[in-house]
Amino acid sequence: MILEHLKEKTKAIHDEVEEDNLTGFIMDGSINQAQYEELLRQNFSVYKAVEDFINARYDNLPDELKPFAGYQKTNALAKDIAGFSNFPLPQPTAITGPRDLGTLVGALYVIEGSMMGGMMMSKKLQSCEKLSHIEAHNFYNTDTKVAATRWKSFKEAVLSCKFTSEDIDKAGVSAIHIFEHFKKAYKKPTM
Repeated sequence: MILEHLKEKTKAIHDEVEEDNLTGFIMDGSINQAQYEELLRQNFSVYKAVEDFINARYDNLPDELKPFAGYQKTNALAKDIAGFSNFPLPQPTAITGPRDLGTLVGALYVIEGSMMGGMMMSKKLQSCEKLSHIEAHNFYNTDTKVAATRWKSFKEAVLSCKFTSEDIDKAGVSAIHIFEHFKKAYKKPTM
């Protein structure tokens, strides 16, 4: 029930965020290094903030969801950026909010689900001529089996938790809040 609620509640803002960022240039193959770096920096600023938010509340996560905390996405983005840029990493805007289960699940839902879209990006990056000099992509280097397995594990972990109707509502509010951070980041230059 909670996953269906999250999908329904975030559909409109998810669509807005997908339309309004530099990934379109990956999809059409025209992205250049400056655009790619900007996209990575924009993503870094939000993923770092979300992962900081979740990790600061690690003890509030049920054991089933603890494997989804950490800095896996932030570290991959930092490695990509450092591979061709000497500029400092952008500073994330701190995300504030409660420590309850619903809020944490909403935040995790957004960043875990985003990796499914990352699978498409990783395939398309291979045909972007202006990025052919980049030997490895760490963030957009999603093995489809690994991503699908992780998403399935995340959904199973969420479904194994007990949620009140208040938790479910808070999860929806939290997920929308995280998508709003992405939307804002994609409109603001980082360099």
